Amino acid sequence: MRGLFLALAILVYALLSSSTPDSLGYAEIAVAALLILSLGLLQSLYALIDRDHPFYMQYHRLFVVLMLIIPTCTGVMNGHPPSDIIRDVIPVAFLVLPLILYGRTLDWLPFVLTLAGTMLTLRYLSHTTSVFEQIGLSQGDDALLYLANSPLLPFAAIMGLGMLTDPHKNGLSLRLLGLIACGLCLMAMAVMIQRGPLILSLLACTIILIVRFPRAPLRITLITFMIAAILYPFHPMLLQIAEGLWTKTLHVGGNSRIEEIRAVIKESSVFGIGWGGLWQSPAVADIWVRYTHNMISYYWLKAGWLGMGLAAGFMILWLWQAIRLVLRDMVAGLAIIVPLAIHMTLYTGYKSLDFALLLTLLAICIEKNRASSSSTEPSHHKWGLRDG
Repeated sequence: MRGLFLALAILVYALLSSSTPDSLGYAEIAVAALLILSLGLLQSLYALIDRDHPFYMQYHRLFVVLMLIIPTCTGVMNGHPPSDIIRDVIPVAFLVLPLILYGRTLDWLPFVLTLAGTMLTLRYLSHTTSVFEQIGLSQGDDALLYLANSPLLPFAAIMGLGMLTDPHKNGLSLRLLGLIACGLCLMAMAVMIQRGPLILSLLACTIILIVRFPRAPLRITLITFMIAAILYPFHPMLLQIAEGLWTKTLHVGGNSRIEEIRAVIKESSVFGIGWGGLWQSPAVADIWVRYTHNMISYYWLKAGWLGMGLAAGFMILWLWQAIRLVLRDMVAGLAIIVPLAIHMTLYTGYKSLDFALLLTLLAICIEKNRASSSSTEPSHHKWGLRDG
């Protein structure tokens, strides 16, 4: 039953909410209630104090505890509005999910997250059909609460191709769903002219095709020709997208990300400005905002030198786990490491529920692979993710 509540929370989030809602609405209340029901009070408390977690999970717990306490105290002492403090605390609270859900059997989670990413894509694309003829040249509507910026989009795109090219016996319906998820998510990234997510997702998809070719050459060849046949009538659009990506790179370069980090260094202090604090970011034309586009600089700004050091360790440990997963479970590993790497370094997705869910999936996959490696019987992932 708890698994059902978690799945419902994810789907309600994808259908009705967003990564950064402007206010607390019925959808957000429903997601929060379903998440609480899915976790269980006693099991959650035990998971939070469990000493048997591996080192990276214990470090994760230390990070969450300190980032819930220290910047909150700093924010209160600096007189920041309680509503702004709470708004900054919520993304840190999401990070308890990997701790609580670690070790649970959630074989359906990759599928539900893929479905959620596709749903977010459909919500975005349904409001941006007017820019399809200018795809790659004119950015789609970004007033939709950044639905197309969700970390679940590159995840769903890569997982979709993994489902489509699965060398095991996936059904036609799953392969078709994979094709739809991959195509729609890549299209949404192109509409938003998201260079990093789009290019890295395409690179990951290419790697999957190359690695899987020797195991199922006929199937991969047929799928490749099918994709080429589908895309051929749209080749002018593809050239337009490539031109738009190059033009954007020439005009905006790195979107002032380096300047933003330099500005954070100038603003930095021992304890930071605390949760609820605002600052002028050069990455958004010096508008007063509560975020930065890099996880380390964000915690540096809000939690000072301690926050910067802890965030750097957080990033290194989790990306290392993702690399380990790539070596054991290529599709799931690539689908997770691409959005994590992007949203830890270049985007603000590290503050979203999506980010915490991907970390949860990563921890579950690592534990599952560890358990399966100690077993004498070979096993294959339910959704055909494994390639070893």
